[in-house]
Amino acid sequence: MLLPSKSNGGALAIVLAVVAIVVVAAIALIGWRASRLQRVELVDTLKGQIIELEAVRQQLQQRRVPDDWKVGMFIASRTLNHALDTLEGSRIRLADVPGMTFEVLSLDAAPRSGSTRVEVVLRASSERRPQLSVRISGSALLLLREVRQAADGVDTAHFSLSMLDIAPQLDWRNLTVGGTRLVNGIVSSRATERLADGLALNLPLRVPAIVPLQLDKAVTIQAGASSYDLRLSMPPSTIDASFVLATPIATPQGIWILGGDRPALDLPSRDSLPNDVESLRERVAQLERDIDGQLARVLDPAADTALWISSAYAASIFQSFNALPDEQRRIDVEVGNASGTLVERSFNVLNQPARFTSSLQSGAGTLQIGQVQTTWTAGKGLGAAIPVKADATAQVEAHVFPPRILGGSRQIDATLSGAAADTLDVALGLRAVSHGAHQALVIGPVVGCDEIDLTLETATVPTLGIRQSLPLTDIPVNGVVLLDTAPRHLPRDMAASPRRIAFVGEPAWITTTWKNPRVEIGERGYLIRSDFTTQLDSVAPTEHVGKQALAAAFQQAWALETKPTCPARRSPVVLLNGIDIAETDDIASTARLIMGGLGGARRR
Repeated sequence: MLLPSKSNGGALAIVLAVVAIVVVAAIALIGWRASRLQRVELVDTLKGQIIELEAVRQQLQQRRVPDDWKVGMFIASRTLNHALDTLEGSRIRLADVPGMTFEVLSLDAAPRSGSTRVEVVLRASSERRPQLSVRISGSALLLLREVRQAADGVDTAHFSLSMLDIAPQLDWRNLTVGGTRLVNGIVSSRATERLADGLALNLPLRVPAIVPLQLDKAVTIQAGASSYDLRLSMPPSTIDASFVLATPIATPQGIWILGGDRPALDLPSRDSLPNDVESLRERVAQLERDIDGQLARVLDPAADTALWISSAYAASIFQSFNALPDEQRRIDVEVGNASGTLVERSFNVLNQPARFTSSLQSGAGTLQIGQVQTTWTAGKGLGAAIPVKADATAQVEAHVFPPRILGGSRQIDATLSGAAADTLDVALGLRAVSHGAHQALVIGPVVGCDEIDLTLETATVPTLGIRQSLPLTDIPVNGVVLLDTAPRHLPRDMAASPRRIAFVGEPAWITTTWKNPRVEIGERGYLIRSDFTTQLDSVAPTEHVGKQALAAAFQQAWALETKPTCPARRSPVVLLNGIDIAETDDIASTARLIMGGLGGARRR
């Protein structure tokens, strides 16, 4: 065996020293290039964070959360992390960084006072040399970019990441020229920042900002021994109950996304802030301390998700309705397909039997809704007093079968008209309804047993008339589904900004589900809490019930749930000179009726 000579040992030491110098230089170069880029990127990110934290601080000074906001949506920290978990394990390519694949190893959100930090761990690999990889760790801010509305009416909060710092980590096997080139390519191309900004976290929300108004329905009414179809229609319009989204307020428990009137904020501009990283970080820390001292003004719903609808927001929907022109607050009524008799009466004339029948042929009218007044009651919610004026005409066919001594029967065709006004009490209900295994939380008008007494009479004397009660329960009113427990499916590659990043391999599916919704009606609004689950599926799920069919089923369940139990409907009354013909013994008037005293009588 040959032992190394002193000269060989000296050469080896020199080689090792050179290698060490190269390695240290490479690491130093990587760190220098990363820090150089971060100075530019980080300054801009920190300035944005300061402006956002300043907005949060001022919002908390002005308003309690959520009591002083019109609407709000809470997303718990655990819900955020479960959603981020669906991105872990993803393999992604960047359009602007060819030849490289990134794997998301972990994303952990930690909401704090005013903002949400996400710890990010990635692995970048060369596609030409798969064994060459680098681990990248860093921290990022989770930012709400926008709220989008899906085709099914469910809004989606669209979050993305903005990197605060990155730290590439080469292991000893990759401390080569190729490894340093890989890291330099990642740093110089800002690949991590592009990847973080391109990744998206989408969470469903549901606050109806635009309420559609449209009525075109037919119901069958049973009235005594008769029935008829009542068609109700109103021109389509919308109630604009939109609001301004404020800067989200993060706490250790989660994030509140709030909406209402635009708060008056005095925010610094980017140019007014220093360009020194340490000064900016000190400003961030001070703002976080200030916000931490105000978190007592923020409610922790203690739920996966929560939805807040204030009494003021609920009332504003009716106020917007009041602002619509009269014709858009008018319900047109049409009566058709009438059958049977409204009333049948037997009586005696000169001790001879006689008979009278009356039936409805057709009719039309309007229900004009006036200015709605609202009240709020804790434990019950919003109540509304709705003034209504009804105008109607009806075509009635009456038959008189007199005693034989007075000749044949008479048919009387009469046009009746009349009007009535009343004020109806309606509540804005928030109810859980079910269809099969699914639940939905629906908000909408809930009517009581109020009736409008409408009297229609002929213009001639003696008058023939009808007195009919119109129960409000006959007017079908849909509710608005706030949330339901039907799973929603989204391809995982949809969690990316279009054309910026691409998921590698077969797309997996993300399934989100609300569960166990519960409602609390307090002094200032409705608070809805719900459990929320997020899971990753390897294959496209199969929907057993279509969304449209499920929505229709929920509306049907809402109609059954909100239909009141009322006393039996009063039968229609036929009037002769204002007196119920079933009770009158006015033989003279009856005789005049028989002999054609009413215009339009024809002998049969």
